Amino acid sequence: VRGLVDEGRIGAVNLVRTDHNQDTQFDARPWWTSVEQVGGGALISSGIHMLDQLRWFGGDPVEVFCATQTIPERHDAEALAVVTARFAGGGIGTLDMSWVAPSKPWYQFLIVYGTTGRITTLGDDVVIATRDSVETISRPPDLPEHDSFINEVRYFGECLRDSVAPETDMHDALRTQVFLDAAYRSARENRPIPIDYAE
Repeated sequence: VRGLVDEGRIGAVNLVRTDHNQDTQFDARPWWTSVEQVGGGALISSGIHMLDQLRWFGGDPVEVFCATQTIPERHDAEALAVVTARFAGGGIGTLDMSWVAPSKPWYQFLIVYGTTGRITTLGDDVVIATRDSVETISRPPDLPEHDSFINEVRYFGECLRDSVAPETDMHDALRTQVFLDAAYRSARENRPIPIDYAE
């Protein structure tokens, strides 16, 4: 999708929407459902990846508003979150997420809107829609499945072995963490929070 955006297929990006759903149920509460041990709930555990995705397509946000809801019988921290961000370039990004919703008909999706079209991902399809055409790119059926965790560790090891800087470094990850911290502050204070990456 990023390659299609970079090719200019939908013009300049002005809105990024992402959505994440899980129905997390546990016989016993694992450590990562404890706000004291993790620092939050759905947003820090799964939503941070979606915040990273918003940054990937929209750039660094300069302001964020976030609302959360806790479902005490399911989690100690937030199980629901809605995040709205304003990007430095003037665009907007949104994240809707739930840890108490069935993952069907979708687990997560992404829509990137531009000045001349939009790109939607849902399941294995990528749909590029403009005023003049709609094109669907389906995931090749023979594309091998990979374990993302194994690949992350392998990639990190290769970077160390070959003395190569990783595509995503700690400085970039820190910017996503600053975005997350501002979202949590917004939820606590019930107001938009300007994001200061210099703090």
